[in-house]
Amino acid sequence: MQTLQIRPKHIRDFYQVIQGEEAHGGFFIHTGKTGELAKELLRDYQISLLSGQRLVNFVLGQSLKII
Repeated sequence: MQTLQIRPKHIRDFYQVIQGEEAHGGFFIHTGKTGELAKELLRDYQISLLSGQRLVNFVLGQSLKII
């Protein structure tokens, strides 16, 4: 099974949508790997990542800590 990694371009594209909608942030949901540059962009753009156990908890209706 191939594990896909999100690319910085994915984060930048998502951020452009957030700006276009004049939102104050967003949730980026994925089930792949997150590289260091993508993590930096998520922090810089104030986008919350939902992946792994955080995604499972969200789906199960558990409270979500916004960072």
